[in-house]
Amino acid sequence: MPSKRHVQANTRARYALLVHALLLFITATAFVAETAIAAPAGVDSESTRYWKPYVITPEQDQRVAKVQAIFQRLLRAWDSTRVEPVLYVVKSGDGPWAASLDDGSVLLSSEALVAKPMLDGETGDDRLAFVLAHELAHQRAGHLWHRQFFRLAGAQPPEARRKMLAGLQSGTQDWAALEDKEAQADHDGLVLMSVVGFNPFSIVDKEDFFSAWVENIWGVSCEDAAAGSEERKACNQAETRAIRTRIQLRDLAVQTTLFELGVQAYVAGEYPQARRYFIAFGRAYSGRVVHTNIGLTNLAEAQERIQQLADYGEDTGPPFVYPLILGSSPLSSADRMIAKGGSSTRGLQGGPQLSDAQRAQLHNTIDHLLDEAVHSFEQAVRIDPDDRQSYIHLACAYLIADNAPMARGILEGKYRPRFGNDKESDLLLAMTTAKEGHSERAVSRLSEMQHRYAASAAQENDDELLLYTLYHNLATLLQRQGDDKRAQSLWRDLAQTSKHNSDPTLFRLAVAQLQHRAPETTGSSAVRVHGHVLGDVVADTASAVSLANGSEVWIEGERNLLYRFADGASLLVNAKRQVAAAWQQGGEAPPKTDLNIGETADRIFHRYGIPSRRIVTERGEYYAYDGIGLAVLVEGQHIKGWFIYDRSST
Repeated sequence: MPSKRHVQANTRARYALLVHALLLFITATAFVAETAIAAPAGVDSESTRYWKPYVITPEQDQRVAKVQAIFQRLLRAWDSTRVEPVLYVVKSGDGPWAASLDDGSVLLSSEALVAKPMLDGETGDDRLAFVLAHELAHQRAGHLWHRQFFRLAGAQPPEARRKMLAGLQSGTQDWAALEDKEAQADHDGLVLMSVVGFNPFSIVDKEDFFSAWVENIWGVSCEDAAAGSEERKACNQAETRAIRTRIQLRDLAVQTTLFELGVQAYVAGEYPQARRYFIAFGRAYSGRVVHTNIGLTNLAEAQERIQQLADYGEDTGPPFVYPLILGSSPLSSADRMIAKGGSSTRGLQGGPQLSDAQRAQLHNTIDHLLDEAVHSFEQAVRIDPDDRQSYIHLACAYLIADNAPMARGILEGKYRPRFGNDKESDLLLAMTTAKEGHSERAVSRLSEMQHRYAASAAQENDDELLLYTLYHNLATLLQRQGDDKRAQSLWRDLAQTSKHNSDPTLFRLAVAQLQHRAPETTGSSAVRVHGHVLGDVVADTASAVSLANGSEVWIEGERNLLYRFADGASLLVNAKRQVAAAWQQGGEAPPKTDLNIGETADRIFHRYGIPSRRIVTERGEYYAYDGIGLAVLVEGQHIKGWFIYDRSST
């Protein structure tokens, strides 16, 4: 396996980004000669081919499977038109190290997965996420272009090489410029890991992670490193990075808190507030994830407004659900009345009616929200043309806006040529057919999908959200055709199938549709975070982590304080000293409650029943219970945390 000297050379090469230093590295035969393994002829250590014999697969080691899952989670926020990087965990006995190759690969040594306690437990996941996010930040910022250029130049004939190198500066290394790139990668890595739900404060809490990382690489304690030695220089750099990171985190606390609050507001159904948070976050860190979340808030609010029109008796078309948010509400009484030929101009059961001005204003609001959603998703597609969900979101926005030609154009003209045919596009195209006025043809296509996919849901591991969307929309079309009997039969089929497949979510949702009422929340007690509920006045914060004790977060001109606690709790306290937001994730000693971090997601259903909504985010899935103001975060079928919200506002 590669020697420590090779690892050190790889590390130096990653830092040596200036032209002169890189030219020396690329042309020096010693770079490969320092390895303990002879590379295949014509293959250098900057090639993925060189490393392939030493790669450990997820099937060989559960720890590798875990780190690959962390890497894939980080890629949810990958914003680049280039192909996503690939992670390789490679055999190494020389301590933890990570490096980026110029072909877009990221390497992580096997020792990085067993370096305890530095990379152990929940904090270990956060720190591994930072190591990988740092390398992804280098890739995304294009810091490796010099190495790519010189590898290309080295493969050219002498005359071509001379022309390629003409005019490039050579000289002494500008270490300040190199340090700036490292500082940028640290900053961007911290933001990236926080966006997908890892805790950036784990990097500098309790101990200096950077020094611990260096000590494992060099095998020498920083306290014992001799003055002037390479080890001492590396330790000095690690200490500088730790100080810089603490300073960065003071600013990042504002950014990451804004994103956290945006996600919470979106999950809680407070869409305008969520949008304000995401826009504020996006001013400092703009990317596909930000545009996607802004678009989703517009889309969700537009659907709420459309439902308001339906509640006042207006026929807004088939009350379709979309594979975006899994809701538990059955068809409203307005939907059922319209499906049976009821009035579309009067309020329900003689209730209040909308004036023409109110109705026009509501339509204008819906149009504006949908236009904004389309704009956001188009931005997301431009930033990352290879992100599947951006096209799905865009097609859904056009469908909700009743613009079937544009939806079909996205699905058939852009999505399928790039990604091929799949169940999600099949479903949306069938819905497009219904929007085009071909109800019978849409029923036929959805029925065919139902027979093909629903019965084999457990074997094919189909998405609950996709299956529920399929059944709900097929039942909706059947009801609008007056075939209530077949629609009821469809829900009974889903109930039986999901019960047989041990899927409590789909089973209870199907039963709710059969009974024409939403499932009830079974839990009733108020959930607390670090002993607090929203609105509590906080006077004593002595137990807060000192690093974030009193971290200022300015939101819409108001000064708030962010407090984090060792048990994983976070409290946002407003100017009146009241708890404005509270969430729980990770921590050294999470509190024992009705739900415990690490438990399986089934525990949520047993305790609280079916959620009001199930929302997929970059951080994982949230199960929101409006009845008690609780949203539980699930990642990999395990509980990762929760937050509380004001249920009166939903």
